[in-house]
Amino acid sequence: MGIRFLIVVALLTIIGALPGAQSETDAFRRRLERRLAELTSSRKPVHRPAMRALATMGARALPDLALLSRDAAASVRARVATVVSAIDAPAGFPLLVDLARDPAALVREQAILGLGSSGESEAFAPIRAALIDPVPAVRESAALALGLLGDPRALEPLAWWRDAGGELSRLQVAGRRDRPAEIKSIQQAMRASLFSIAARAGNVDDLARALEAVAVPGKLALIEASYQIGDPRLSPALSALLDHRDPQVVADAATALSANGDSRALSALCRVAAGRRAGIEREAAAKTLRRLTGHHAGPGQAWALWWRDHGDRVAELYARDAFIARLHDPSFAATRADLARFPASELMPLVDGFLDQGPPYWPPRALALLRRDDPRRWRAPLLERYDRADADDRERIGLVILLHELRVPDLLAPLRARLTALDAIPAPEAARHPHGSLRAALRQTVTALERAAVSAADGAAEGAGLR
Repeated sequence: MGIRFLIVVALLTIIGALPGAQSETDAFRRRLERRLAELTSSRKPVHRPAMRALATMGARALPDLALLSRDAAASVRARVATVVSAIDAPAGFPLLVDLARDPAALVREQAILGLGSSGESEAFAPIRAALIDPVPAVRESAALALGLLGDPRALEPLAWWRDAGGELSRLQVAGRRDRPAEIKSIQQAMRASLFSIAARAGNVDDLARALEAVAVPGKLALIEASYQIGDPRLSPALSALLDHRDPQVVADAATALSANGDSRALSALCRVAAGRRAGIEREAAAKTLRRLTGHHAGPGQAWALWWRDHGDRVAELYARDAFIARLHDPSFAATRADLARFPASELMPLVDGFLDQGPPYWPPRALALLRRDDPRRWRAPLLERYDRADADDRERIGLVILLHELRVPDLLAPLRARLTALDAIPAPEAARHPHGSLRAALRQTVTALERAAVSAADGAAEGAGLR
């Protein structure tokens, strides 16, 4: 077993024999003593099961683990950090903070990752400090830990992922330079964490502020992170960057607006696309405008003409689009009265969200908002959209599901008519019907509505009989 193992066992036996220790001689204490001793073993088949067992013992094991955190062997301290990280108890947080300053890089790695999993806002400072640690493996752990923590304060430091951790990125213990593979691993971890934090619904406003505050290299990284989101709350911040003096910032912001932009961005995009100076920004702006407006013009004065003819109508959409953007905020508790300020036809971005367009957090929120609204308002707009989508069965299936999900009234007749129209379409012999999935969805919904109608009629008849 080794001399260290025997010494720890002997010490724990002596402690158990001291006066006043009788209350700790129960079965739990004996298991704890055995597992603590096994934790110090250098043999993996011994210390790994002990680590798992100690983690399941929870906060009661923390005082003893704190003692072992001062062990002379860095490997033992690293195992302690791993176990404390696995114990979901606030009492273990100060111990992890101490271990994050350990002289051994192996211990700092494990402690930093534990701080990332802690969910404590106070963990940000020690993790942020580790992002410029002289040892590459610790910086990589810090980058991953920031992603786990999800704190929006990490957006700005992570935006410098190309520097692989900051001003100390070219230093390492023993004076040797970081290897290219080490730098690449840190960069990948920082970039992945940046994207993860930026994509959280509650962090979008922080991302918008960071886009303004960070200098150009970091700004480009934040713009790149924003492209994957698709949240219109970013539209004003990205639009403001279209006036930036750096052409790459302008081009990247214009591209990001193709995913996050709305009517509030069109004026600035048209100005850039119609600009006199040829460059990457004009082409990027024109490309985004084609996506947002459906007007297929290249860069140049065609966009000045388009804005002249459509600017007034676009301005009418500003209030609606600002409202839609606010609806993306999970802290905004929109009421039915809030939604009633706009016709259902102008709230179609909610339907787009239900159909899985937009950031990952938007579809469930869009459905919740639609359920909050008056379902009668959605009968005509959704049926009209169904009819317009005659070339997209996937969208029509989604609309049928949504109509039923919202309990829109008086659906049976119109859906039955649309099912009858599909049934009339001939299918090739021995081949699947060209609209088989849509027909199945309609038939299932019509059947459910018919059963509900029969049930309601039976209930009314029974009630009339009782009277």
